[in-house]
Amino acid sequence: MKRIIALSITLLLSSYAVSANALTASVSGGPAAGATLVDFGVSPFNDSAATSGTLPAGYTGGALFNTSTTGISGLAARPVSSEGNFWSVGTLSDGSIGTGSVVFDAPITYFGFLWGSPDPDPWNSVSFYNGITLLGSYNSASLTPLMGFPVSNDWGNTVYFNVFAGQGEVITSVVFTASQNAFETDNHAFITAVPEPETYGMMLAGLGLIGFMARRRMNG
Repeated sequence: MKRIIALSITLLLSSYAVSANALTASVSGGPAAGATLVDFGVSPFNDSAATSGTLPAGYTGGALFNTSTTGISGLAARPVSSEGNFWSVGTLSDGSIGTGSVVFDAPITYFGFLWGSPDPDPWNSVSFYNGITLLGSYNSASLTPLMGFPVSNDWGNTVYFNVFAGQGEVITSVVFTASQNAFETDNHAFITAVPEPETYGMMLAGLGLIGFMARRRMNG
């Protein structure tokens, strides 16, 4: 019976990795409809350092800031349309590449965020993973074909960036990388994956088989 339970669980989990389809990226005015928004909170204004705010669950690396419109020279600048705290990933104290990661409690099919000053900061990139498998990476050069024109060289420029997983594919983590200061983002949003209909079928079949074997053991 333990083997049957393990098989049922394996079939259910394998449905999240049926195929490795390409991601679809786009730019828009905001998050996709029905997305869950991530709240970075609100801290007192601080134009000299990061805030003491706490990162949301699943987030590691980088730091939260709540600067005025001008930001902190050489460290962090508030993305246009950002309010309250925003998340910034910069280089480490020794000057090495900095990273910030988001690991989701459950697989997702969509992730979007407000991308601050993408053109003046071409050293920033964002990568999407399913487990340890890299699904795709994007930098400022990736935005030009999506917009149809180059991103303007303006510190006040901001883009809302969206990534959708292909059919049968899911995203389990997102990694933000900055080789210089800094990768500022806000208004993160995601949509949790919904199992395909065949997944429910396999799960119900597995549960039915478990119940059948349990009855046989009781009657035996």
